[in-house]
Amino acid sequence: MNNLNILQWNINSFNKKRHDIQLIIQKYSPMCIGLQETNLKNDKIPTIKNYKIFYANRSDCTRASGGVASLIHADYQSEQIPIHSDLEVIAVQLSLESKITICNIYIPNQTPFKTSDLDNIIAQLPKPFILFGDFNSHSAHWGSEKTDARGKSIEKILDNDSIVLLNNGQPTRLNPSNGTFSAIDLSFSSSSLAQRISWSVLQEIYDSDHLPILMTLLSTKTLSPSSTPRWLLKNPDWGFFSNLVDTFMLENTQSDTTSIDDDITFISDSIIRAAEISIGKSTNSRKKNQVPWWSDEIRDSIKKKNIALKAFQISKSTSDHIKLKQLRAKTRYLVKSGKIKSWKLFTSGLGPKADPSLIWRRVRTIQGHPKNHCIQIMKDTELCTDTDEISNLFGELFYHNSSDEN
Repeated sequence: MNNLNILQWNINSFNKKRHDIQLIIQKYSPMCIGLQETNLKNDKIPTIKNYKIFYANRSDCTRASGGVASLIHADYQSEQIPIHSDLEVIAVQLSLESKITICNIYIPNQTPFKTSDLDNIIAQLPKPFILFGDFNSHSAHWGSEKTDARGKSIEKILDNDSIVLLNNGQPTRLNPSNGTFSAIDLSFSSSSLAQRISWSVLQEIYDSDHLPILMTLLSTKTLSPSSTPRWLLKNPDWGFFSNLVDTFMLENTQSDTTSIDDDITFISDSIIRAAEISIGKSTNSRKKNQVPWWSDEIRDSIKKKNIALKAFQISKSTSDHIKLKQLRAKTRYLVKSGKIKSWKLFTSGLGPKADPSLIWRRVRTIQGHPKNHCIQIMKDTELCTDTDEISNLFGELFYHNSSDEN
């Protein structure tokens, strides 16, 4: 059974907070990250290692501002769902044990909207769905001290029994100027999904004035193809493997009257037995990749910063607010200097005789280009990730194409 992490976060500039995205991925390995206020342009879309990015950028402005982006892990098949709306919104459908739609929305303070605008978006979402974003709306229903007109418009959505509010009253934003907290980042889901989702605000503050929100979706199946054990082919003993295959083949006591299928099964089993003994397989655990500029000093600074956040949430004192600001500034400095040191270390190892493949491998590590090893195919309308079933499907296809009928 897997718990699938979904992160929601108003990041207030994707490119400026890219290091924060890398840190939060390193810690939570999310299936999906929904970002608001990404401030991207269509001709400058960044990449994040192992993630596919779906985005909706603001087009009616002279500089990059607003916008949303949903990052979906490459292990999961995903496709964009077209949404017709004047609001900044992106919807993506994922294939898990069944299909689920994740919709990401950003509504700035200066953008007016009606309940009908949200009803229009919801009507276009394939069910079941999770809808989240920064709505810039206040209501006592989700922890605000006041209820404004925008909040009342959103409250009307909840009149629909098939939609559930996931917020638990925790604040989601810290105003950097006056130190006050508010709850303006909201999460909704289809009622059929609500009982399988845990929702919480992470008590971790990064460079954004919004706190990340973690939703954990309880899944009933092991979904990630990347967790499938792989053969250890880096240093195999092929001589030992070949001898084992020969030995197992000599054990064949089947008569000449056995079918071809029985012979194929015996040969396959002999090869697999020999490989399991002489080569072996990797474990199922997924390794969490650390960012190249990570250090113990950065880790300790982040820990102290999050402790300061908790202290300020309790005391609301000016001195604790100042301490929190100082620790946030220190962490920013350490991350920036760590990235500079990492880059200098990388470039210092380059020379005219450097191996080009090694250079590009290290460049890809720093830049973060997706590299997906999993195999996924569609069987009719269902996603197939089981390797044995995929092998059988390919075998049936080759048999059909090479038969006398064709």
